[in-house]
Amino acid sequence: MVRIDQYSSFPLLMPTLCIFKLGGRQVDGAIPSLLALEMIMRSPKIKAAQQSEKLTILFDSGIRTGSDIIKAMALGAQAVLCKFFIAFT
Repeated sequence: MVRIDQYSSFPLLMPTLCIFKLGGRQVDGAIPSLLALEMIMRSPKIKAAQQSEKLTILFDSGIRTGSDIIKAMALGAQAVLCKFFIAFT
C-alpha cells in the first residue's frame, strides 16, 4: 500500500478531487473507499486547499444507503455522487 503522505508534496493543479474505486469488491486486500477518503483528508495541504475553496472533494464509491452519504460528508467530502438508486414499488 502506498502511503498518502508521499503525495503531499505534489502541487494541487486541479480544482476538483473525485475519490472513487473501481472493482473494489473484486480485489483482495483493497482498502475500503471511506478509509481512502479519511487518509486523503488527513493531509494538511488538502485541508488547507479545501478551506480556502481552491479544491472541491467529491466522493463516488460504494454508496448504497443514506448512512454512506452521511459518513462521506462527515469525513470531509463536499459532495457525494450516487450512481445506483433503488426504488421499491
